Amino acid sequence: MDRQKKTSAMTLYRWAVALLACSPALAIAEPELKTYETKYYVIHTDLPPAEAREAQVRMTRMAEEYQSRTAGFAGQIKDRLPFYLYKDPADYARAGGVENSAGIFDGERLVGLTLRRADGLISLAAWHVVQHEGFHQFAHAVIGGELPMWADEGLAEYFGEGLFTGDGFVTGLIPQDRFTRVQKMFTEARDKPLAELLAITREQWNAKVEMQNYDQAWSFVHFLAHGEDGRFQKSFANFMHDVAAGADREKTYNRYLKVIPNIETRWRNWWLHLPDYPTADGYARATLGMLTSFLARAHARGQAFADFDAFAKTKPDELQQPQDDWLPPTLFAVAVVEANRMRQAGEPVVLVKSPQRPPSIVMTLNDGTKLAGRFDLTKEGRIGNVRVEVIAPAVHERSAVKGAKQ
Repeated sequence: MDRQKKTSAMTLYRWAVALLACSPALAIAEPELKTYETKYYVIHTDLPPAEAREAQVRMTRMAEEYQSRTAGFAGQIKDRLPFYLYKDPADYARAGGVENSAGIFDGERLVGLTLRRADGLISLAAWHVVQHEGFHQFAHAVIGGELPMWADEGLAEYFGEGLFTGDGFVTGLIPQDRFTRVQKMFTEARDKPLAELLAITREQWNAKVEMQNYDQAWSFVHFLAHGEDGRFQKSFANFMHDVAAGADREKTYNRYLKVIPNIETRWRNWWLHLPDYPTADGYARATLGMLTSFLARAHARGQAFADFDAFAKTKPDELQQPQDDWLPPTLFAVAVVEANRMRQAGEPVVLVKSPQRPPSIVMTLNDGTKLAGRFDLTKEGRIGNVRVEVIAPAVHERSAVKGAKQ
């Protein structure tokens, strides 16, 4: 299948169970879509105003994360990209959505369906699909070239696992259930030899949908991005840069990646020697980033809190926000639930106030790492730089298999 006609098979597999449970009657009338122009997208959706507004904020931050993480081999978004987001499966299907899927990139448009949690809120699964398929659209628009399937799908899954924090994204995350699945795959020697994975064509990938292919591609891309203290990042970026410029994929792989000594063994060993919850600090950063984003907005509006408990117990809809820097209140609710879980597990979260600078939130992880969520306001009172900083490293630094240097 030509890349410009491509629909991600991952969505067909991963969200089939969720969508098979839906059996809506076929609507007669076309949905009434409202159009919103954002910095990077033209969004067409029939979602209610608050959810449509959330989509606008998320998509802007998502595009900025794509651009930031691919700066070494991608260009910039020059024209707004079309995104269609539907609340009803029948309308999604009429718009070109594939049966038993929750999102596609058809070569031009990104089309998504809002999967829902039991309480009616849009699920993280829905945003995972949008982030995954959105990367394919981004790659088509600004990376170019004919990416090999392992890189195209591996990077899409890499971004799919990212978490939106309000003022950015945290990527490079490893969900524990997926980590367990990948380790089991390697332990039981069910993985494809690396050469076989690298050789899979688009036609072969789409002809037989296998979650294991996505797991292997994602695990290899993640290894190249983060494995052995990130020592392969430059080689991977060089590979992507040259392929994007039209270079032969096999020759480029041989030039930059195949020359890494024992890369296949090191890839497997790195995963097999990671501890459980290997990116717990990343999830903590995401939670702290969400909390700090809302603290910044409340502070900008003059709303203060006696301590973290007072902040966390504030109803999401009662948090003050500048309209120009609005975030979905549901994101604050998610962050508070996670912060409370961490506190119950013995990881303190405190609000720190100072007369010299804006308030901050300090989180102490079980390994001794201390993270501080901080922010700045512009002269105009807008939200400036929201960030999470390490103010005390772990007592015992955790590291994966180091291996031999290149």
